[in-house]
Amino acid sequence: MKKLFTVVLAIAIPAISLGNEWNSSCDSELKEYCPGYESDAGKAYCLFRHYNQLSKWCRGNARVADYLEVPVNRVSICKKDIEAFCGDTLNEGGKLSKCLISRFSSLSIDCRVGSNWGQALAEEKQLKSPEYRARQAKKAVKKVAHRKEKKRQANLENSCSFEIYFYCRESRTGGRLESCLQEHRHQARTPCRQALKASMQFHAGRLDSH
Repeated sequence: MKKLFTVVLAIAIPAISLGNEWNSSCDSELKEYCPGYESDAGKAYCLFRHYNQLSKWCRGNARVADYLEVPVNRVSICKKDIEAFCGDTLNEGGKLSKCLISRFSSLSIDCRVGSNWGQALAEEKQLKSPEYRARQAKKAVKKVAHRKEKKRQANLENSCSFEIYFYCRESRTGGRLESCLQEHRHQARTPCRQALKASMQFHAGRLDSH
């Protein structure tokens, strides 16, 4: 029984500490400070850069901890680089990580390979590029437009529920509802006429923006 327990424990522990899971420990921080980062390397590096703003749960994440204290095997691989560029920099509080990353392009191949620092820096550079910012701005505009469109449709259906029931029940699909309501706008009540007017202004504004 004891042997079985040991085997189960050995299997279970890596599932918790390794792999791609962030275990929800840094969800809010990733959303607030690191939008756009997709790789685990990039996320960990971004969180490390915002360490003072992290919750205690996120600070305890193994991926972030690797930046606070460079793992022993990485220190061994980067020994010559540490001696050359970082001198007596202590391996605590992220000091050694900051030193090595700031000299990344000058590090030896052995020190760079497998460190994830290069991937993190490349992703950070991409997210700061004008092209990426332009794409994000375009996405934001589309998102706002989509939200306004949904609000317009909801306002139309709520304000014209009476008219829809009596005149346009068969026109609720395929984008025909608004056309039907416009055809019956003279029979519509004031709230519905106001909603139709607002909808026409919405469409006119959208055309002007193009």
